[in-house]
Amino acid sequence: MAKIDLELPEAELLEPMAMLDEHSRVLTWNPAAQRAFGYSPAEALGQPLGQLLGVNLSAEQLCAAASEAEASRAVEARSADGQIHLLELSLRTYPKDGQTLYLACLRDQTPLHRAQQELKALQAEAERLAAQRTTLEASLRESAYLAALTGTLERYEDLQPLAGEVVRRLRPLVGADWITVLLGNPKEGFQPVAFDGYAPELLRSFTERSALLGQDDALTLELAQAQPQFIDDYRGLTRTYPAHLAAGVASVAWVPFGRPEQEFGLLGAFRLGTPRPWRLEEQGLLEVTADALSISAQRVTRARQLREAAQYSEVLLQISRLTETALEVEEVAAEVIRTIANVADVDWIGLAVVRGNSVGLRKVWDSPMSIPTADMHKEISPVWEAIEAGNPVYIDDYPGHPRAMAALLEVGVQTVAIVPLTLGERGMAIFAAKFGPDRPWTRKDRSLFEAAARSVRTAQEHRDYLRAVEAAAFTDALTGLGNRRAFDRDLDAALNSARRHGYPVSLLMLDLDGLKQINDTQGHERGDALLRGFARALHSTLRREDRIYRLGGDEYAAILEHTPSRQSTLVAIRARVDQAITMLRSDGFPEADVSAGLAAYPADTTDLQGLVRLADERMYEEKALHRARRARPNGDERG
Repeated sequence: MAKIDLELPEAELLEPMAMLDEHSRVLTWNPAAQRAFGYSPAEALGQPLGQLLGVNLSAEQLCAAASEAEASRAVEARSADGQIHLLELSLRTYPKDGQTLYLACLRDQTPLHRAQQELKALQAEAERLAAQRTTLEASLRESAYLAALTGTLERYEDLQPLAGEVVRRLRPLVGADWITVLLGNPKEGFQPVAFDGYAPELLRSFTERSALLGQDDALTLELAQAQPQFIDDYRGLTRTYPAHLAAGVASVAWVPFGRPEQEFGLLGAFRLGTPRPWRLEEQGLLEVTADALSISAQRVTRARQLREAAQYSEVLLQISRLTETALEVEEVAAEVIRTIANVADVDWIGLAVVRGNSVGLRKVWDSPMSIPTADMHKEISPVWEAIEAGNPVYIDDYPGHPRAMAALLEVGVQTVAIVPLTLGERGMAIFAAKFGPDRPWTRKDRSLFEAAARSVRTAQEHRDYLRAVEAAAFTDALTGLGNRRAFDRDLDAALNSARRHGYPVSLLMLDLDGLKQINDTQGHERGDALLRGFARALHSTLRREDRIYRLGGDEYAAILEHTPSRQSTLVAIRARVDQAITMLRSDGFPEADVSAGLAAYPADTTDLQGLVRLADERMYEEKALHRARRARPNGDERG
């Protein structure tokens, strides 16, 4: 390619430009082009422009451009860093030294395109906002009302005072003679909580009976699906309410808000006298107001749900704490029922208890209602059915239940829940009742009852465990008698009681002779059998009220209350001990013997330690005599 000395026009040096030969190769590359596309003149010169920038520009297209005064088209180009630019490419011929060259002006339209796109987006947003504003201005003719409505929403947490202020402000804006807010539900009807305007007949028509959907063509069932109704000519409806006609109702608007399963209501506007159509801005104003009431209703629902959740959590916490108390299981159950009664939807709740063949109801909560609590045979009671199966029973239609109790039906019980707490012949259950119709047990109530039942069962298991631990701590594992710890506890309690009530107590200390010899000659299993056999023998010969202990090894003790210190008493006690030894010998331990020591309160001493010491001393004195007696015949001394 021959070198051509060229200079681009100075006036156009600010724009990216290139001079091209007939093959679209770059002959000149100005600084603006270098800045725009990142190619230096050394990189650009000699390169076809289409290849350099990724532009579709063939030699034929270049020649075609020569036939136009100044061809211009939009193309996409790629810079050295890979970015895509939207260019306005204009070509014009540029004669030079007998050759036809082409001046390419590469105007980067990317910023302009982006600005145009942003402008379009802003314009679309502005149009959307303008449409919103137009809609709001059409429905809220007075911006002051909108501001007041917003402020009112922030100020009130309860729906009723909010409704009162809303209807007062709204009525003149929508040209209504009377306006009201009704709360309720589609099933039971609606009652007014706020109204504004003077129409006593209308007010009376709503307060004397609940407004029911479907009772006239203005209160259609579609209102429950959040579909507002604007009736321009109420009198022209096929079905009307006579009290409304008598009050002079000409036009009616009903706008629902909230959710039928939660806080649900109707905003109603009435025009009296001559029918007047509801204009679009008036309809919009009523609908926006209903939206505000719906927000408030949702806030009330959420607040109530949060309160209920907090109460529910607090009740569960209180119930769990009850399982850690020292109360008996039946009292724990009663406390649990009193606790859940504060949050459950019940009219009466108590404790059903199985006693033998009967089931009785125990009142444990101060219920405003009353039901009979007389016992009935368990086989005809649904309580026993639930306890026997171990599953809760929820009866939403109690009068229709085959085992419904006539006494409960007579007082109007409609709904019953029976939730077993403990099972078996001494089983207990929560018994809850409702008196009003159409009040089924909710999931929340069921969960609460069943959580209470689990807590009572946990309390019972905890109590059984503590008793087992306590029994193990105070019981000799080998013989089943009380151990040293139980002996110390019971002797202290017995002497304290004797002091208070003034009766005698005797302490019998026993040392079983022959244990060591049996262990050494026959083994420890045989020795253990000796210890257990002596325990059984003592149980058989001493009085039923006497308490017997194994203190360790071959040492035993017995606490004998109400035993006077007369000689005849001492002789009788010794005779019972000898009888026990006789039984033991007949059970296969012919060499068994026992040494005994007896001390009496208060005849011998009034001191606990002194009583034990004295009984021990007398027992060892007898043991020494036994040893001496056994040693004389053959000189063998056995322990």
